[in-house]
Amino acid sequence: MKNVFKIFFSDIKAIVTHFFALVIILAVLVLPALYAWVNIYANWDPYGSTGNVPIALASEDLGYTLENGQHVVRGREIIEELAESTSIKWIITDSAEEAIAGVKRGDYYGALVMGRNLSRNMYDLTAALQDEEPSIIFYQNAKTNAIANKITTTAAATAEHNIQVKYLSVLIQDLLEDTEELLGRFDGEEAMDELIRILTRLRDNLYEYSSMIQQMRDRESSILADIDSAAANIGAVDMSDVIGSVTRAKQSAEAIEAEVLERIAAIDARIKALRDRISGMDPSTLTDEVLNSLLEEAQAIAAELEALRSTIPEDSVLGAAVYNTITTMLQRIESLEQVIRTQLGNNLSDDAKRTFMEYALMALNDASGILNDTLIPAFKLFFDNMIRDMDLLLKILTGINTTLADIQPVLAAAKGTIVAVNSSLGQLQTVFSNAAGAMDQLLQKVIDARDSDLLGELIELLHGDPEQFAEFFSAPVTVTTETIYPVENYGTAMAPFYTTLAIWVGCVVCGAIIKPEPDVSRLPGIKPRQIFWGRFLIFFFLGQIQAAIIVAGDIYLLGCQCLHPGLFFLCGAVTALVFGLLMYALTVTFGDIGKAIGVVIMIVQIAGSSGSYPIEILPEIFSKIYTFFPFPYAINAMRETLCGLYRYDLYKYLGELLLFGVLGALIGLKLRGHFAGVNEFVEEEMHETGVL
Repeated sequence: MKNVFKIFFSDIKAIVTHFFALVIILAVLVLPALYAWVNIYANWDPYGSTGNVPIALASEDLGYTLENGQHVVRGREIIEELAESTSIKWIITDSAEEAIAGVKRGDYYGALVMGRNLSRNMYDLTAALQDEEPSIIFYQNAKTNAIANKITTTAAATAEHNIQVKYLSVLIQDLLEDTEELLGRFDGEEAMDELIRILTRLRDNLYEYSSMIQQMRDRESSILADIDSAAANIGAVDMSDVIGSVTRAKQSAEAIEAEVLERIAAIDARIKALRDRISGMDPSTLTDEVLNSLLEEAQAIAAELEALRSTIPEDSVLGAAVYNTITTMLQRIESLEQVIRTQLGNNLSDDAKRTFMEYALMALNDASGILNDTLIPAFKLFFDNMIRDMDLLLKILTGINTTLADIQPVLAAAKGTIVAVNSSLGQLQTVFSNAAGAMDQLLQKVIDARDSDLLGELIELLHGDPEQFAEFFSAPVTVTTETIYPVENYGTAMAPFYTTLAIWVGCVVCGAIIKPEPDVSRLPGIKPRQIFWGRFLIFFFLGQIQAAIIVAGDIYLLGCQCLHPGLFFLCGAVTALVFGLLMYALTVTFGDIGKAIGVVIMIVQIAGSSGSYPIEILPEIFSKIYTFFPFPYAINAMRETLCGLYRYDLYKYLGELLLFGVLGALIGLKLRGHFAGVNEFVEEEMHETGVL
């Protein structure tokens, strides 16, 4: 130990007695602290100034006229309410075009635009369900700043939530006002009985709808059977039976027409959506992934057209015309599929991609034109002729001077135009069946409530204030946050990470300017381990001063929250001890390579020590290796002292951290001699370069 302290005191004397050496050491003691303080201060309250982040507001809402004649414009009301908030710098613009242009120019980080039908959809649920236009559109300039994008996205999500609450409030208030008006005519059990009758009727209607659809799904055989029955029974049965069969066939045909036209409208919507998607693309974004997506959509459209074509009979003039029209549309879509396949994997230029997009739009426009100009009129003519034939048949049957011989040609014409389309009806039947089952359960609960003590409470509820109920049901859950180990500000939360990082930086700097090997010529017989510990003491001494300055500045200069200042100083001292020993051992054992290893360790831990981001959201490689580095244990220990202790976690973290100090001592004492020759060789090679 005597030789160890001789080396240490000799190092102190050498520093103190040389002015420039003393100045450099003083700078080394302060610089790591400045690194920590600047970063902590910069992160002190980064989200406290989000009120300076500009986001544009605009409304295209056309408004809605209520039954009482009042015209409401909810879109304008919403943006005016948002503009009152100070958490974001909301800026109301005169038009959506102005807001979007501002986002593109970079004047705004984003723009929130209320759609044309926002007010209407709040009051008209049926229209809202059928509306394909978005009620709200959020435009975001993603290239401006990564954190700004997160802030604007959060602001937009918050605004969306508030608008949804208002939306539900309007719908529920209208519903409860209707219920209040209905049940206001009844009292006590009469109100409950009326409610049960309403629910029962609705349940029965749903089951009836399901049954009707099942009958319609059997139309392929039933319609033809009705017509065959009419033909077979001419002259053999009462004329009223024949008229009934033809009437049922006509009703089924009308239902089929509505379903087929609905399927055609759905195909048209998909074609237009694909066309709009391609027209809005930038050629540079047309990657193989996007092309595959376009190919899948085109294939889906082709599949729907093929399914529709398969239901069309070709043995009549009108049927053949419809069949051929669908075939022409299929050819347009299939040619588009082929062109898309030729683009895959070719890494085309933007001009070539632009040419492809022009061809794709032309093919889709052709398909859409054929559908609207030819297919829909052909289908309508197809069904009109079929229904006209049946109407003619009914007139003949009910005419006084009609002969039975006149019926056969009309029946043949009607039979030749029957189409079987039932896939979508099956889905609708499932919806009605499920809804009827759910209504059964609700009805039973209401009946149970009538027979229990809850009756009075239910009646009182139904006669309550609709506006008050709407406010509750639109946002029934209120979340209260109870913070465990509260932290005053973001800077305090980041202090453990930057303090730990600054201590490591200080050790790296010491390793760069202090020679690892002392001059021991005046100490004959000194042992290698004494040399190791003797020079390490200067690393230890300087590291402790660095850590003390950093910790003191965190607490007293910046004002970081610290519940246990003494333990915070202890954590800083232990961290400086371990980091100093580890860095010195790497330097004395591996020379300049050891210094480089120290820098690499620092770089890896800046990204993957869970100091700023949770380790669970970082790439998997960091979650596998971060436990083998010292930063996480030092950071966790400091968090305990700043934010609050939990049992013995502080001492567990410090104990785990000290294991890295043991590792450093083993590297310096056991491996140092084995790498001495390698270090000398590397130093000679570097010296010979004349540069390093």
